[in-house]
Amino acid sequence: MKQFLITFFAVIFGLVVFVLSVPLVGLLITAPPDVSLPNTTILSLDLNQVIPEAPNNDPFSRFLEHQGLSVPEIVSVLHRASDDSKVKGLYVKLGSIGMRTAQAQEFRDAIKFFRASGKFAVAYAQQFSGNGMGAYYTAAACDEIWLQTTGESHVSGIAVSAPFIKQTLDKIGVSPQLGRRHEYKTAANTFTESDFTKVHRQSLERFIGSMFNRITSEISSDRDFTPQELIDHIDSAPHTAEEALNVGLVDKLGYEDQVRASLIHRTGEDVEFVSVQDYFGLAGGNYEDGKTIALIYGTGTIVSGKSGGRGGPLSQNVTMGSDTIAQAFRDAVDDEDVEAIVFRVSSPGGSYLASDQIWREIVRARKAGIPVVATMGATAASGGYFVAMAADIVIAQAGTITGSIGVLGGKMVAADLLSKLGINLGEVSIGKNALIGSSFRNYTPEQWTWINRSLDRVYSDFTSKVATARDLSTEQVNDVARGRIWTGDDAVRNGLIDKIGGFADAIDQAKVLAGIDVASPIQLKQYPKSVTFSEQMLSLIGGLEGVIQAATLLQAVAHNLRIQETLTPLANAPSGVLTMPTLYRVP
Repeated sequence: MKQFLITFFAVIFGLVVFVLSVPLVGLLITAPPDVSLPNTTILSLDLNQVIPEAPNNDPFSRFLEHQGLSVPEIVSVLHRASDDSKVKGLYVKLGSIGMRTAQAQEFRDAIKFFRASGKFAVAYAQQFSGNGMGAYYTAAACDEIWLQTTGESHVSGIAVSAPFIKQTLDKIGVSPQLGRRHEYKTAANTFTESDFTKVHRQSLERFIGSMFNRITSEISSDRDFTPQELIDHIDSAPHTAEEALNVGLVDKLGYEDQVRASLIHRTGEDVEFVSVQDYFGLAGGNYEDGKTIALIYGTGTIVSGKSGGRGGPLSQNVTMGSDTIAQAFRDAVDDEDVEAIVFRVSSPGGSYLASDQIWREIVRARKAGIPVVATMGATAASGGYFVAMAADIVIAQAGTITGSIGVLGGKMVAADLLSKLGINLGEVSIGKNALIGSSFRNYTPEQWTWINRSLDRVYSDFTSKVATARDLSTEQVNDVARGRIWTGDDAVRNGLIDKIGGFADAIDQAKVLAGIDVASPIQLKQYPKSVTFSEQMLSLIGGLEGVIQAATLLQAVAHNLRIQETLTPLANAPSGVLTMPTLYRVP
């Protein structure tokens, strides 16, 4: 024990020395002072990994998890590099990891912007695996696609699936008592149905049909196919590498060393490959000078209180805390340098009360004279749509999951399950409805009436705010609400959003609203302010509590160095919904 304590405090001392020797800047995006970008550079972008929707503001987690750049950061880098004379081209590696359609569209837009400056972009895949539409969709934005000689192309269409566990719940004695507004609010169907209902299937068919039409239209244009030719190729998939080459899905076959050799030959012998993350550290992003626009990220399930997830080492659950986001808006409005606010939203929904709190701060920001532009990531549905809809301009990608204007509430009753297990649960309460939220008893008729009144109230509030924000009539909102999800393309047509576009488009719209010339540079100021690695370490090791936290950190470091531990993040269920206010707290 004595030896352990000596070692432990020696490590702590070493960390203190390390921290004090590191400049107070973000660790991962800071270049060593004596390193500069090579004069002839090819950017390397690896999309064979999960790309986060927002940067991780916790430097510990980012360091320990080796987290790469977020979608907006990659977009920023490609825009910055497009005007950098040292950067000659872009090498994109993809294919083995699927990506959300809206993310693919963000990358496509950025790649095409990069190419418009006269630079080349080459994509390489070992294989377009599984359902490879998203990866291939991104690759098609490049001027050349390579596929490994022994690989395959599984560009075979779009499919969705949904589990239905009603029969399982019936067998084990769990009874869902869930209310919804309205029939398209299908998250509850997992628990209440044995298969797709008619409207559930109708909604999904429309959704993937809209997405498929957009994707095939753009790939056809990229690859010089007619739409029908491309559909024929999709229907005949999978293809071997040779077959993919013969029908024109790819341009060349080879291995990665051959692709790199080809790019070196194309550019010059003195060229060096630099990853987008290293470039970000060496040259920065595209938004670092000029007038100030605030950037607020709202990602994850919406909850009351502070944002969480990725807030501690190796944590995976991400939540959008209403207190955190509300304070970020207030701070941005109070900052005299801020000309406009860009709100980046990627959320499947969550708490109605928390969503309403964030909505209120956007309304207040606009009343204070600060324009707000909402830009939607892969998903901005239900509560995710609620928090974005009040912005001056709402932008989404064509493939963004948006809408789902509705609400879900209720509980799962496990009384029969306990009975089957021979468990008798005793409950003592004061108050007729003190146990309204108990999972071990059904709602009384009076309680069920109250639940439905609450659902009606939340739905009425949601839809009335949509009508006001989007300048729609009650009838128009009712036609597009009822819990139904839409693609960005459909959301533009039915008035739920203003235009199709991504992060860079949102920046341009914010400039216009703020009276800044679109061609002028701007700097993005993130709220809430990111805590640097050094600042967090200094705070962490102060006092006894800090020592305890430091011990936790060291344990996390040890696990990150392959000391085995299984980490199973808790799932938020059901996702993709706006939930009514919490009814109870049973001790």
